[in-house]
Amino acid sequence: MLRGLIDSETDSFELTRKHLVESLRFPLFAILFIWGIHFYQSIWNWDPAAYGIMSRRIWGIPGIISGPMVHGSWKHLISNTFPLFVLTALSIYFYRKVAMRAFWLIYFMTGIAGCWHGRFRTLGQAGLCMVWYPLFFGTVFFGAACAQSSWL
Repeated sequence: MLRGLIDSETDSFELTRKHLVESLRFPLFAILFIWGIHFYQSIWNWDPAAYGIMSRRIWGIPGIISGPMVHGSWKHLISNTFPLFVLTALSIYFYRKVAMRAFWLIYFMTGIAGCWHGRFRTLGQAGLCMVWYPLFFGTVFFGAACAQSSWL
């Protein structure tokens, strides 16, 4: 009788652990990929500026895709790593169904906005972090408030 309650398929701790591991997989891969690019850049003395977003230039369009992956300095990379990892992991953990679509939408839209409205070269994933913060915490706070209100 207790076997069904303790079974690993129905054990909520085991399911939560699996869900947490799945939520950490993509952010960990993304961070390792970005750090790998920066190590390559450091070893071969490669200038990432050509791969950043060149604002208001037609030749800057490829930077929409490559811009968040290249960084100008170690300080820049380190300051963006932790927020990107934590916010992406939390988003995948709590909003599994829409998190990846939201990530890629934010990825491309911040690149397009930087290319269209920016006034200089942009490197790094700071734009992703700046959008993840209000999006994640706004849905946490306002979503809970709206779910508890009686007018909905």
